[in-house]
Amino acid sequence: MPEAYKNAAYDTDFINISRFPGARYMKVIWLRLVTSEEYRAGTELSFHRAKSCNIHHLLIDASKANAPSVADQNWTVKFINTIDDLSVTRLALLLSQDIFQSLAVEMVASRLNPRPYELQLFLHEDEAVEWLFS
Repeated sequence: MPEAYKNAAYDTDFINISRFPGARYMKVIWLRLVTSEEYRAGTELSFHRAKSCNIHHLLIDASKANAPSVADQNWTVKFINTIDDLSVTRLALLLSQDIFQSLAVEMVASRLNPRPYELQLFLHEDEAVEWLFS
């Protein structure tokens, strides 16, 4: 995705959110390990921005983030299940090679009812972006 089309949507010391309006694409980058409070705030902000901007393709780069705690996993399931009219159709999630992070994501995904979007896990951004737009 060309950087020229990028609009900064939000930036802190723990999360960066950029959107690409013409492509209905948004990229979220977790910049470091986060606390539970930061995780929840960043997750809420990301999904609310995606909804308000009518985003269809969402890339979340969590490769520098820690695996969410069980309490945060439970919170995530409840939060995502309460979002009405989410426009995201595909979510690509970049993870580290930490098996606990992958297991946490798979646990959350398995409990979404119904799953509001297609989800794929990736280790490389180029593969994730290719899948998002395929």
